[in-house]
Amino acid sequence: MAEDLNKEMEMLCIKSVEIFMEKVTKMIPRVKLRDYTMQSFGCVPMTYLGSQAECIHGLNSDTDIMYECQTVKVVHKLEQGLDALPYGYDAVVIQDSTGTHEGYTKLKLFDIQREKAFAEINVSSLCIDGFLSIGLVSKFWKDRLARRDLFPSHGMQTSLHQHGPCITFKYSGMENRLDTDIDSVFTLQCDWPEQAREWFTRQRNSNWPNQELKQKIKTIGCHLVPIGHTLSLQRDIEWRISFNKPERELVWSFNGTQFACVDFMKIFFHVKISPNFPDLFSSYFIKTVMFWMVEDSEPDLWKPENLCRCLEELLGRIIICVGRKEIRHFFIPSNNIIDTKSSDGLDALLTELIQFQKLGHGKWKPIMKARIDERDENDIYFYHVKINALSTVRHYIINLLSTSNNEKFGMYLAHINHSIKQAIGQKLSNDIWEIFQVEIETIQRLHEYLQTDKSFDDTDMEQTDKQPPYNKSGTYAQLTNWLEGEKKCCFRSGRLELATWYLYQGRYVEARQVVDELLSNYNNTIVHYTFHNRDKKPKDEDYDIKFPRPSFEETLQKYIMFDVVFLPVLKAVYPKTIQTVIENTRSVLFISPMFYSNLVKFHSFKDEGSTEAAAEIASQLMASAKDDQNETILKLALACNAMV
Repeated sequence: MAEDLNKEMEMLCIKSVEIFMEKVTKMIPRVKLRDYTMQSFGCVPMTYLGSQAECIHGLNSDTDIMYECQTVKVVHKLEQGLDALPYGYDAVVIQDSTGTHEGYTKLKLFDIQREKAFAEINVSSLCIDGFLSIGLVSKFWKDRLARRDLFPSHGMQTSLHQHGPCITFKYSGMENRLDTDIDSVFTLQCDWPEQAREWFTRQRNSNWPNQELKQKIKTIGCHLVPIGHTLSLQRDIEWRISFNKPERELVWSFNGTQFACVDFMKIFFHVKISPNFPDLFSSYFIKTVMFWMVEDSEPDLWKPENLCRCLEELLGRIIICVGRKEIRHFFIPSNNIIDTKSSDGLDALLTELIQFQKLGHGKWKPIMKARIDERDENDIYFYHVKINALSTVRHYIINLLSTSNNEKFGMYLAHINHSIKQAIGQKLSNDIWEIFQVEIETIQRLHEYLQTDKSFDDTDMEQTDKQPPYNKSGTYAQLTNWLEGEKKCCFRSGRLELATWYLYQGRYVEARQVVDELLSNYNNTIVHYTFHNRDKKPKDEDYDIKFPRPSFEETLQKYIMFDVVFLPVLKAVYPKTIQTVIENTRSVLFISPMFYSNLVKFHSFKDEGSTEAAAEIASQLMASAKDDQNETILKLALACNAMV
């Protein structure tokens, strides 16, 4: 019997590691994709970090984003500051660790750039007695976020508040269903600190990290975060040395067993420990102990069938650390990262952990089974991470085209096309970029058409029976063929661009045929994705599992609807109610494909004089808007009702 139980646990270990690693291999490219989108397309020096970006978020985790200031130069010594001052800096500051806790430093203002006409940051105003002030920097960062120009304006930022060194807010797309907080932190980049030099040369039992990874981490460097040590008398001017980016690289180098081990331990603490000891033992402490364990242990330990053994070993190491009231920082071992925690609290935690340790391997079984049950069997789940990434990238990048100025629009469009080509050249999620590239080309063709059409007057329109002329360049014919072509319809809501075009042409029956076909095919298998969200959780029984599995593009065509996008610069092509809302908001609109389908029907009936049919559709739109509880949708529904 005992042998059978051991065999069952071994199989659970192997299966849960396999499934967890399958998920991680999808999630890491998504994080890289988001980083690239913000940095290359948005030209914002931000990086996703923390548990979610590392793909070891346990059951729950906020989104952490680090802003890397480009205009304040940090140097270790005065000579370093004089030798290579960068062009365009706002200020140079010098690190001063005198009297600070291990792992912390102060930043003294050395020089302010006087040749620049405009400073991005007035660094001298953020100083107290010549040192950068934590309070003043935090206020500056909060005010900077409140301007809402770092993230796409179409979203929601509310309740900006301080959370440790971070400013926390909620950001959401049109549906406003995002419950996760975003923790954003302002940082200064610096070279590898003297306090952490030993990390590159210390003796290890394993070959982890290997030389290539160590070199990469050295190149990445580290960052300074505006928060002082809790026990320091200088904490108002102390900055913590942060290794978030190196830590992300270390976690990403884990094998499946190591990934699963730290993730399952986080789940264990979240469910069994943290409710009784809130804010005492953070997930960062678990990760740090895990780093030491991987560095110290033999590689043969980390096999899927050994997962229970690895979890017990990790728990044992945590118990030793809590008993000693010491966890050494992985990069700066002289820094005890739990030295601010209550001694009585750690004693109580130790007692509880020892009790759980006595329960044996069986305590990990529910966690493993829960992870196994999450396996993505149907097509939607299998491609969910990619679909979610495409939805997020699409939302972020299209927001860059929110201008109504044709010259600026052309510049932004050229920048986007260049960045897409670079991403494809780097082989960064090529299938996502190639699909999104089609939508960008459609936007570009529409814009070119509107610009070309300006050379024709009203007499040209009359001669072609209210249809735009077939001009010499063939722009109209080319655009029509493009919109009607199968390659344009890479996802279902792409058909609505064709319906919009027919409506603009006055081809009302054809416009209704497109939306009626779309509406008639809408069923339980169709999933509507908006920014960060989907409207249902697909069930396996709703889908035909086909092997070999359909391609990513085939899945998009068959199962997925994204929001329909409307840009200010293309306003002339859109229905009148859309034009009105764009004029009032001056921003990109993201509208549910189901709502917009009926909006097209309303305008087609109204414009051809079928008032009764238009009024009936207007009533349906109003009912839908009340259910949706979205301000933009409600404005459109009210505008339709006013027209009838």
